[in-house]
Formats: sequence, structure tokens, C-alpha cells
Amino acid sequence: MNGSAPSAYPPRSISPTDANTTTPPFEHFYLSLQAAGAGLGAAIGSVYMVSDELNAGRLVAPFGFARDGSAYVALAREPFAANPAREALLHWLRSALAESASKWISRETQTDTR
Repeated sequence: MNGSAPSAYPPRSISPTDANTTTPPFEHFYLSLQAAGAGLGAAIGSVYMVSDELNAGRLVAPFGFARDGSAYVALAREPFAANPAREALLHWLRSALAESASKWISRETQTDTR
């Protein structure tokens, strides 16, 4: 269970009696991802937060990933185009997100990484 966003995900096909009631709740979603990697159960998370673990085989995504309407936004005090280093960082971030999306999210559900 993810304490930082307990209602972020709709109920799935697991009934309350199927849930592992001996696993403690985790206060932040990343802790729940680490617990899943340690074999303590399952977790729900962003493909962008787990792509390294998926690539290394430490986690699996048996049901894949689906677009959920959320987005990542890069913010800066000044426009990115005003600073070549910031613009390069933004380009790298977009490329990394697109690479993860193309590998782990099916084409019909890919999230826009503009």
C-alpha cells in the first residue's frame, strides 16, 4: 500500500480477502517499489520510475503499463531556450522518457512527453 497517494489508483480485481494483510503500508510509493523488488509483494508505479529495475530484471510488469493522463513537467526560472545547458538537459529528459515509453508502454497508450 502506498501512503503518499492511497487513492491514486482505482480498485483492481483483487478482493480485500486476497490482499496480503501482513505487509505493512509504505509511506512513499518508492518504498513500495523497493519492497516489491525485495519480494514482499506487488506495487503500482510509473513506468518512468521503474524502467531501470525492469531493464535489469529486478521487477516485472505482468500487466504492462497504461496511459493514466498524468504528466511530468520541467520547470525553470527562465526559459529553457535561454540557456544551452538547460536546453540540453530538457532534450535528454525528453529522450529518456520517450525511450522508456517506447519500450514499456504499448503504442496505443503511450504518454505524450512534450
